[in-house]
Amino acid sequence: MKIVLLAFAISFALPCSSQFSEKQQDIVISSQTRAELIDSVISKINNGYVFSDRTKYLEKVLRKYEAEPVFGDTIGSIAFVAQINRLLFQASQDKHLQLLYSHQTLPQQDSKEGALPEFITQFAIENNYGFVKLEILKGNIGYMNVLGFFPFEEARDAAISAFRFVENTAALIVDLRQNNGGESNIANFVISYFFDQIPVNFLSNQFRKERRMEESWSASYLPGRRYLNRPVYILTSNQTFSAGEAMAFVLQSFKKATIVGETTGGGGNICDLIKLNNHVMINLPVGYPIIPGTKKNWDGTGVIPDIKTSSDKALEVAVLSASKLLSDSTRLFVAPHRPSTIRVVSH
Repeated sequence: MKIVLLAFAISFALPCSSQFSEKQQDIVISSQTRAELIDSVISKINNGYVFSDRTKYLEKVLRKYEAEPVFGDTIGSIAFVAQINRLLFQASQDKHLQLLYSHQTLPQQDSKEGALPEFITQFAIENNYGFVKLEILKGNIGYMNVLGFFPFEEARDAAISAFRFVENTAALIVDLRQNNGGESNIANFVISYFFDQIPVNFLSNQFRKERRMEESWSASYLPGRRYLNRPVYILTSNQTFSAGEAMAFVLQSFKKATIVGETTGGGGNICDLIKLNNHVMINLPVGYPIIPGTKKNWDGTGVIPDIKTSSDKALEVAVLSASKLLSDSTRLFVAPHRPSTIRVVSH
């Protein structure tokens, strides 16, 4: 199953993995199961990890860990996954490359698609498939809090409703401060609302295995009104990751939005979410995106804000900036020889 975590199912950044694991009941695994999982992780990395020059070193690190009697005969799954994730990150500096644990039995996967684990599906349902808060602020400024990007079929209606809610606002603030990433199709769908109907290639995605390039284009048709020719602000934090970063980076690169807040987490690879056994998955980076015509992306560096401020002040700063911009664009004119007549002219 391919989950494009360009920033683009829910954030599978290291903090997110820990967050979900800690809320689940643990399962003790044997030394044999641990060895089988390590073998499987090494096989997946050697055969599919996007940066093939790092695979042998990653294998060496994991084999060294395997040879050390750190945990004895048994270990809890949560502790095992956390330890492997620390090793993977230390060896690769890749925030996407990691294992995820599910106490519930993972669904079957075929070669093309597979269902998300139940705990992630439930999280999506409880949070309106990512679109957790919509509001019209003072001055007719729209506010949209997008927590993550979930599978397209489920999240599409929530996205359409969100843009219909803010379609008549004078400016828009999109809050990605807690957005850890997600699925590519819905992320591309949301990004498309900020481009006109002429399709634009806004990302080129390079894959290792097939030595191929895929292009992400804005949609020529969208339900409802596109958000054009109005100020757009994207709020970010150091927790903004993967697909959340992709949205911020694309809109910044194409001058569609002003980024306000903190430098983002720096996770810019495209991943497959692969089942290893009934309770453990690997989030395996298999490709990476760039802005077409450049070699630029945000992996490792994060998205640098246009207006730098702390995460907790980002909304206030964006509201003040939008209010000033809207105020400056509306001028009062006194008609000549008619001092009692006032016209409001909007640009």
